[in-house]
Amino acid sequence: MPYHIHGVTLLCGAFSWGLENSPRELTAKLLRPASRTSHIKSIDSGETNLDGAVGLIASEEFIKITLSAFEAIIQYPVLLKDYRSTVVDYILPPLVSLVQSQNVEWRLFSLRLLSETTSLLVNQEVGDGKKEANVNSDSNLLALIRDVLLPQYEHILAEPDPVPAYALKLLVALTEHNATFTRLVEESKLIPLIFEVILVRRETCT
Repeated sequence: MPYHIHGVTLLCGAFSWGLENSPRELTAKLLRPASRTSHIKSIDSGETNLDGAVGLIASEEFIKITLSAFEAIIQYPVLLKDYRSTVVDYILPPLVSLVQSQNVEWRLFSLRLLSETTSLLVNQEVGDGKKEANVNSDSNLLALIRDVLLPQYEHILAEPDPVPAYALKLLVALTEHNATFTRLVEESKLIPLIFEVILVRRETCT
């Protein structure tokens, strides 16, 4: 049965619907502005309370299905390219918000999806013939990383494993082909902490 939140119908049968439609049609359905992805943050933070209506398990299942649906979409890079602005404006912000979730599973899931998605977005620009991605033209992505994600990193890197490992993978994805992101990381003064985390992990593995 559909769940209604502020007039938005959240269809938890999205995958069965997707089996009968093309990946492009499924993507258009899931990546509409103000769709299910915009409610992840409010549900996880408790601003929107599904627990009383459908129970805690159903609330967590909604978030899991939503994240899994987006994970399926990014397996088709061409779709990510077609819906780039929608992904940056409406998908990445909820994922960034989950980085600070009380639920460790959502933190890891969101860090992994952010790593895979940003890597694809940056590499697509490089693949289009640019020596390096020009993120300056994508001010929303730049602002999200600079103003929301990086300020959380000192806390994220101090968390128990495996959270720091996922966070480091995301930093690699951001900076590998992009001088702008590299500069942002340098300006955030995270470099000493990053090296400290890497050294600790290396000592642990030896």
